[in-house]
Amino acid sequence: MTKRLSSRTTVGFFSLTLVLPVLAGCSNGNGQSHAQSTSMPTVDQPTPTDIPQVRSDEIPQFPIESYMHKYSDEAQVILASKILIHQCMQRFGFDYAGPNVTATALASQDSDINRERRYGIISPRVAETHGYRLVEETRGAGTSAPPHKPMSDAENKIFIGDGDPSSGVKKGARYDGRPIPEGGCSGEASRTLGRKESSRTAEQINNISFARSQENGLVKKVFASWAACMRDSGYNFKSPMDPLAISPKGELSSSEITMAKTDVACKRKVNLVGTWFTVESGIQKQLIAKKEEVLAQDKKDFDSLLKEATRVGANGAS
Repeated sequence: MTKRLSSRTTVGFFSLTLVLPVLAGCSNGNGQSHAQSTSMPTVDQPTPTDIPQVRSDEIPQFPIESYMHKYSDEAQVILASKILIHQCMQRFGFDYAGPNVTATALASQDSDINRERRYGIISPRVAETHGYRLVEETRGAGTSAPPHKPMSDAENKIFIGDGDPSSGVKKGARYDGRPIPEGGCSGEASRTLGRKESSRTAEQINNISFARSQENGLVKKVFASWAACMRDSGYNFKSPMDPLAISPKGELSSSEITMAKTDVACKRKVNLVGTWFTVESGIQKQLIAKKEEVLAQDKKDFDSLLKEATRVGANGAS
């Protein structure tokens, strides 16, 4: 069975990506989504003969990363959207707080490619000190932003305007004599930042390459070799993603650490990361070549959005 990408290294960054479409203008004022999917062409399964040994604590850079957004960039767009929405809501007498955009998020160089845990844990250091846990969990860090005060019905109408038919706000509606912007304050923020539709092709390639790579004969073979190595130590798994599904609870135990260290050692013994990375990179290169034009346009549009967001953040951050 095809496994999904493992979770991000921090819950906070996952939250930022969840709110990004809302704050940056996911809807265009007619209730339509800006994120349009694009079909992915079929590609040949790579059959590389020269597979490098990868024994580092992080997977090498993938081809698709040149077109993906860093969490810091997403956070910058959210911060700018938050500032603009706050300014807009103030005109109607509301004090919009928005999500907490931390300095950590604004400095993060990570992305949805998730090289640290894309193929499960691969670092002996992480296995020794954190087992299968996210680093933040074993450090006792908070896993979510402070709770937000729910918006009142009136605030929500100003926030979303006619961008959501369920709000009951009609185009051209007014509040206390002031016209509600098209798409509400969130729509106004989106237009100010110059946000354009994205095909999300890079994100699709990131996910599709991960799935299709697991159908490759070489990857299946190295999975089997890893599983055999794990069985030698008493662990019964078919895929290197299976241990992540255990979701250990309670205090970090010596047995979890032992299994994690064995997992990493078996991956290195059979060169699982080197094989899987080489195959998946080959799939990505084929998809990029077939979608190069749309990828370039998405990148150009986001770079423009980020430039404006950075300007707004510099001028409007308190």
